[in-house]
Amino acid sequence: VEAMLGAFGAASADGAFKAGSLAEVFPQGYWMQYAYASALLLVCLVIVAIGARVFAASSFAIWLVLMLSIASVFGSLLFNDAGADSPLRADYGYTGPSLATLRSNMAPHFQPNADGE
Repeated sequence: VEAMLGAFGAASADGAFKAGSLAEVFPQGYWMQYAYASALLLVCLVIVAIGARVFAASSFAIWLVLMLSIASVFGSLLFNDAGADSPLRADYGYTGPSLATLRSNMAPHFQPNADGE
């Protein structure tokens, strides 16, 4: 409020308050400063209330997108064809859901030397 009145405050007739550096728009005084501060706090309250509502809605939307993405990953694992002529198998070695592949990946593959020989 002080910065606003310093820039746009009107000078008082008794000289208690100086004129603003940019313009003389807002009357000055104790109760006027109280009114300006109250109005500014009300504006802040409205911004915070709207922001909280928007944040809650957007966080729920982000959660929905995230859940759909995770579901699509599991869905693609289960429903992609990994037959012998599949490009997924040829290019990436994807076998689809397979117990043999799971056992092979989970079993340790110890080698005598660190370089694999």
